[in-house]
Amino acid sequence: MTGCRKWGPVYCLIAATILVDMDLVRHLINDAWGTICTETEDGQSIQICDKSGCKLLSDSYDTYCYSQPMMDEFSGGEGFHHLTFWGWTFTFIATWTGYLLLFIGIFWIINMPQKLRAQWRALRRARGAGTGREHLVSN
Repeated sequence: MTGCRKWGPVYCLIAATILVDMDLVRHLINDAWGTICTETEDGQSIQICDKSGCKLLSDSYDTYCYSQPMMDEFSGGEGFHHLTFWGWTFTFIATWTGYLLLFIGIFWIINMPQKLRAQWRALRRARGAGTGREHLVSN
């Protein structure tokens, strides 16, 4: 038995695990380094402003944060959203390839193609012998 034939399913499952988790790691990177927080200096305060005016926050709010682009999945702001390079690579290609490898690895381990061929041959043999109906219909 060759190495690929013996260890191929395991390699598929390991690659699937890594590929499926890549988008989750992208989310962690985006959350960890995609936000910049700064503390206010002594004597400064933070306000929240909208169309009706500004509201001064209490002194307990001493940090303000804002987002920066870091491996964003989508681009386009408020208008039409489309996937960025990171979105296509991690969300679409890596995740779907990972799930495909997961199914290939599982079907390979359980010998699904051989089992389906054997079942198909048994059904065809039974039908050819004229006893197929009795085997397929249960009472």
